[in-house]
Amino acid sequence: MAALGRPPEPTPQLSEDRAVPAESSGISTAFTGNIPGPAKQLEAEATPSSPRVAVWASHIGFLGLLGAITFIRWRLLRGAQYPTGLDGGNWLAFGHAIFGEHLRSATLSYPPLVPVAAVVSERFLGTYGGLQALALVAAAAPAVGAYVLLYAWGLGWRAAVLATFLAVSAGTGEAMAWGGYPQLIGLGILPVFILALDRFMTSRSLITVLAPSALLIVALATNEFIGPLTAVVGLLYLIARYALLIVAKRGQSLRNVLLGVGLTVVLALPLAPLYLGLAAGIALNERLKAAAGPAVQSARIGFSAATQDLPTFWVVAAALAVLAPLALVARRQRLALSSAVVLVPTVALLVTTGEIRLAYVIPLGIVLGLGAWWELARRLPGWGQRSINAAVVTCLAIDVVVGTQVFVVQKDYYTVLTPSLVQGFAELETRTTASQLVAVSPAAHDWPLGWWVEGAVHRPTIYAGDPIWLTYGDEKARNSVAKWIFGAGTTPQGTEHMARDAGAAYIFVDKDWDGYLDWIQQRQNLDPGMVVYENRSVMIIDTGLRKA
Repeated sequence: MAALGRPPEPTPQLSEDRAVPAESSGISTAFTGNIPGPAKQLEAEATPSSPRVAVWASHIGFLGLLGAITFIRWRLLRGAQYPTGLDGGNWLAFGHAIFGEHLRSATLSYPPLVPVAAVVSERFLGTYGGLQALALVAAAAPAVGAYVLLYAWGLGWRAAVLATFLAVSAGTGEAMAWGGYPQLIGLGILPVFILALDRFMTSRSLITVLAPSALLIVALATNEFIGPLTAVVGLLYLIARYALLIVAKRGQSLRNVLLGVGLTVVLALPLAPLYLGLAAGIALNERLKAAAGPAVQSARIGFSAATQDLPTFWVVAAALAVLAPLALVARRQRLALSSAVVLVPTVALLVTTGEIRLAYVIPLGIVLGLGAWWELARRLPGWGQRSINAAVVTCLAIDVVVGTQVFVVQKDYYTVLTPSLVQGFAELETRTTASQLVAVSPAAHDWPLGWWVEGAVHRPTIYAGDPIWLTYGDEKARNSVAKWIFGAGTTPQGTEHMARDAGAAYIFVDKDWDGYLDWIQQRQNLDPGMVVYENRSVMIIDTGLRKA
């Protein structure tokens, strides 16, 4: 740090991996392979007499920044008492099904990593505490993955600064708030996968393909969007990197590359049935989203949401990231190449499908592109380096403050569970048996509250809510019945009759449901004895149906 003002020494190009031992880097060579010469030079410039001090200073600095942001978010979530969003209940329900609970149809399945993690965390920390812990781990994943890649490729303390932008970004905060833990963990795997793939491409050994293969399989087992995107990114990086290495007459043989691809495909085949089951539902939802409005408009909304913490910074950084491949790939700069292979397919899919969740991948590509330019800036005079360093660090300091304020808004918007609602869950669990069907109203914003009833209360449901969030035919069919039960113009008495006809023994009504006020105006027609529990947030109605 003290030597940032020194004029830079001439450095070799970063791409062609000169063999420098990685033992002193503090990052396992299983991921890094041979760290290029500039990484060692950067450490030596920071503390010429003790490079290990610089190494650990970078690691500790990053952990300190990440820990501070995580602590702030933990305190905010502790104030809310419960996990935000609806998806947490869905992950629990999927996880319970994996461990043998049979509330849902066997046709419902999901990449298993996060559902299993949700159940494991539930066993140790309780239903709600476990999900809060999982949320914090997931939110940290993109920053950790980016740091591993950036540091291994020679950015030193700059890697800590750039990765922290991801930790505090609105994209990470919002995905955490709605419960998008699989997406966040997948984003953490993606840069480490690129790093492992690069090591395979620059080695002469076929055995090194095992690391990127394993990481790709884990990504596919994590999220239905980020997993396939990781495969696309990997294929593009493999092709481009191989072409550059061929020019330099280095790297893997074509035989090993083809064998590595084939081995990876074979190892990933067990996940094929899962994705075939998901494909039809995802395709239908994408068509519904496309019919709802222009894809480009959705892409614009998604990008704005993912960068609302510091929009000017992200827009300028995005422009630099787009220019990075044009300016730096000719120098065979790996960071510029990795930025391009992340941004190109992501943006292409985003503007053609309008799938907003893809917008939350863009900040990762931007950070990699910024890393390429910041590494090049080491060739500038001392005053130029100091100016750039100060500008980036200042932007990060502002982003930490603003990003925290944005997260407060996101947390409040996605808050579904409250103490009185959770008390309603406890009452529902007490009054029902595991075989009794529950009809569940929507939550605020027409969200499917039934996920929480299935995941936290362990009861089968038919749940209303916007079907755009549903994938499988079975849940869409149950949702169609529930939307009829809680449809516009229905009365409490009519809801009770329709729910009983549909086989529901109880009705669970969230008073934050957008249609609740119109619905409750006709309460006088409902037999008071059927309302078995009510508080400020919920109403539970016994339909009178009893099962043997």
